[in-house]
Amino acid sequence: MKGAARHGNETLSLFFPDQSQEMAKGKTPQNRKQSRKQKPISPKGPTYLPLILILLGTAFAFSKVFGFDFMSNWDDQSYILRNADIQSFSMENIGKVFSGFYVSNYQPLTMLVFMIEFAFFKLDPGAFHGVNLLIHLINVFLVYRLVSRWTNSNFMVWLVAGLFALHPTRVESVAWISELKDVLYTAFFILALDYYTRYIKEGLLKKHYWLALLMFVLSCLSKSMAITLPVVLIVVDYWMGREFKKQVWLEKLPFLAVAVIFGILAIFTQSGKAMDIAVQVGPVNRIFLAFYGVFMYLSKLVLPINLSGIHYYPVEKDGTLPLLVYASPIILGAIAYLLMRWKSMRKEVLFGIGFFLVSIGIVLQLLPFGRAIIAERYTYVPYIGLFLIIAFLAEQIRSGKFLSSLKGNIEYVAMGVLVVLAVMTYNRTDVWKDSIAFYSDIIEEYPEAAHAHWQLGNVLKDYKRADEAIASYNNTIQLDSSYAMAYFNRGVIMADKKQFREAMADYNKTIEFRPDYMPAYHNRGNAKKSLKDIQGSIDDYALALEINPDFVNSLSMQAHSYSVLQQWDSALANYNKLIELNPKNGEAFYNRGLCLINSGQKENACADFNQAAQLRFQGAANAIQQYCGQ
Repeated sequence: MKGAARHGNETLSLFFPDQSQEMAKGKTPQNRKQSRKQKPISPKGPTYLPLILILLGTAFAFSKVFGFDFMSNWDDQSYILRNADIQSFSMENIGKVFSGFYVSNYQPLTMLVFMIEFAFFKLDPGAFHGVNLLIHLINVFLVYRLVSRWTNSNFMVWLVAGLFALHPTRVESVAWISELKDVLYTAFFILALDYYTRYIKEGLLKKHYWLALLMFVLSCLSKSMAITLPVVLIVVDYWMGREFKKQVWLEKLPFLAVAVIFGILAIFTQSGKAMDIAVQVGPVNRIFLAFYGVFMYLSKLVLPINLSGIHYYPVEKDGTLPLLVYASPIILGAIAYLLMRWKSMRKEVLFGIGFFLVSIGIVLQLLPFGRAIIAERYTYVPYIGLFLIIAFLAEQIRSGKFLSSLKGNIEYVAMGVLVVLAVMTYNRTDVWKDSIAFYSDIIEEYPEAAHAHWQLGNVLKDYKRADEAIASYNNTIQLDSSYAMAYFNRGVIMADKKQFREAMADYNKTIEFRPDYMPAYHNRGNAKKSLKDIQGSIDDYALALEINPDFVNSLSMQAHSYSVLQQWDSALANYNKLIELNPKNGEAFYNRGLCLINSGQKENACADFNQAAQLRFQGAANAIQQYCGQ
């Protein structure tokens, strides 16, 4: 109780030790005060000239993004372009972003930043790209400062910061507007690590602990991938040489509570569409795929080529997995064995690998979601651990402990590597110029991915490049003859081109593979109506309404078909339902009035025309004049 009273809060004694426990390294009140004044970096402090050069190089590497467009078919439309919730800065909309989910994610702080961006920039994509780049530059500085607290080697500090800034896998996180969540959560994640490191090095000051916890909450509010932090903190404890006593574990409880809350939210939000579209394999194969994912991440670290916006599951056409998937655990085991034999770097290797595996573990597809086995954006934080191992290795060479023949040149080699990475990143950004460039690049990397051809077709369709879109849908169907949505979208284009029989054929194929897909019945009804098969259109609209009884388009089009056949009672029933669904539907009142006129119910018809006029439906005034004698 004395310890609790000394801290002013009995509960805090669970998380903050008294004098006898503090630091477990012989601290006394006197030297504890001294330690709080010590800078948690090398005696000379970090050298900031390399940082400035890295920031300038990063700005150059990403300089083209200011001329890039939104990715209209890759989340940007859901987050920004078609999201009314962020297009007006108001308390009501702030409430919506903090209580709602977007693209199967809970990320209110990210949505709030989008709202602020829209308030200032409207739909200027260059400005949105600029914000992402600015936060990436801030993150480079934060990484630089954090690593300076973890090591006394300025060489290692600027090398890790440079690799973090310029590695080509950064492009997806920075050049994709929707990945604001990635750069934003990282900023708070690194700040949490920074405050926690200061908490350890500067005398366990409570303010540093609570600031670390606050940054963690803000990170989770930006992106759920932040929930790995509590375990990352244990890795940091190991690196900082803390003894794993009860106190160290108790400190993690508030962090763990936050992680559990946001983890449950993440599972809840991802339990829908993202999990539904994931490739389904057995539990044993899923474990092998997790190892394969780690292998892929390591290979992209060392040799960042064959990058792609989507890395599809490595499933063969017959449903089997490639041999490399099953060999991945053996390859990784051999790498781990060789690294662990390196006794002079064993702790550094364990720290770096631990940081990487913990921070990327939740996206290794053990819990399946999405179409991709790996994603380059997921490396944004985890690669810091591997960059540290690379920097440790380079420092061993610089100090002559390894490959001493390179001792005097390793810094030049490191700078050369960063220049090469900067050029690769500069070239890689072109892929994110717009949706056409993006999907074309994916197809170049995965030419047999039917999904990529379908998505390219969708983009070309949006750009009104109908013939090219049809060619993409043809490629999709050639690769996967059961791809229902390729038939459907091709049918839409055929209908736009007045080729209704071809459109009907595509809608028939859609229904064959997706009998529950309501729009296919509705569109087929439209095609039949255009071909003068009015009864056939009525039947198709009825099938659409069996799936969704409140689909207003089918109700309206079916009512019109009834009217063409002079089946006034059936048409009236549809218009009654439309008005019930939307009492302010002026068009429904007008059309019901026409049905009533034809049914000999002039008085009721005039009442509907007047109601349509009050709702400012064009044509209602003429109907009143023509039929109601006014």
